[in-house]
Amino acid sequence: MPKPSSPDRPVIIAGAVLAAATLIVAGVMVGAHLTSEEPGPPTTTTGPGTTTTPPPAAELPPLPDWGPVAGVPGELSVPPGGEVTARETAVGTAFTITRDDGTRMAQAEVDDAGVYRQVHYFDDRGRLELAIDRVDVLPPGSAAGAGAGSRDGCRNVSTQAGFHWTSLPIPWRLNARSVPRPLGASRVLGVARTARTVWARNSNRCRVRDASRASFAYRGTTARGIGRNGVNSIGFGEINDLGGACVGAVACTFTWTNGNRAIESDIRIDKNHRGGYAVGARPGGRLDLLSVLVHETGHTLGLDHVNDASNVMFPFIRAGTTTYRRLGRGDALANNALY
Repeated sequence: MPKPSSPDRPVIIAGAVLAAATLIVAGVMVGAHLTSEEPGPPTTTTGPGTTTTPPPAAELPPLPDWGPVAGVPGELSVPPGGEVTARETAVGTAFTITRDDGTRMAQAEVDDAGVYRQVHYFDDRGRLELAIDRVDVLPPGSAAGAGAGSRDGCRNVSTQAGFHWTSLPIPWRLNARSVPRPLGASRVLGVARTARTVWARNSNRCRVRDASRASFAYRGTTARGIGRNGVNSIGFGEINDLGGACVGAVACTFTWTNGNRAIESDIRIDKNHRGGYAVGARPGGRLDLLSVLVHETGHTLGLDHVNDASNVMFPFIRAGTTTYRRLGRGDALANNALY
């Protein structure tokens, strides 16, 4: 006959199961407690089995106060509830400031030396309203722009700022009174006309066919300078008076826009640049004024800086050279694409 089972055996088994379950629950609770004390960064699910980590908050470098320029916002800072993020670029860091509703308020590029190369401001709907860009002289033997390639060659590198002109030709005036006497207003006017023509004809070193409709129309002299005042002007002045991203620059361009449509663009050239400017065929040891104005006209048309020295939108110009009197391949192709 089979041996009858003991009535105590089921009780012993149930007790063991209950004890094991208790230990498992306790372990889960301890694990949850330990996890909650060292939380990882929040993640956002973007698809099945895929998560992304939001970019960390960045610290915006201080920007000098802007000078008395009409139409320029106040200090560059993060608004209440907003945030600033950063990403590394080939020449420094690009910062984006957003408002509490997620719309862009400003974008800025800062090089590795902490110098603001450009600042773009956006309206309360996140549409571009002002682009400010500068150009600097590259001292002989400087490491600035290292890795950007030779000035020779025809590399297709360009960056568009997000705006263009919808009404052509673009009218402009020269602030003749601001021109330093040694340069002469008439000679500077000739250089400025030539710089505009370089873009109008898409004159380049790389045999890119001209398919651009970009054009300019000189409307005479003006007493107006930098500031939103209804006149597209070229003039000289103390560059540091502009403040902000223009401090220490050779020249600065301010372009006001209505979203992707340009409505005014002003250029100021530093009248006190050490070494001076050349307006003739041979610059010697001076900075070629034509090269400066070709670069700044590119900003007026809607192009941003590139980290490639074969294009005129490279943010540095060497004294004593005339390389940037004509466009590079990227400049010319971008001109065709924009206009």
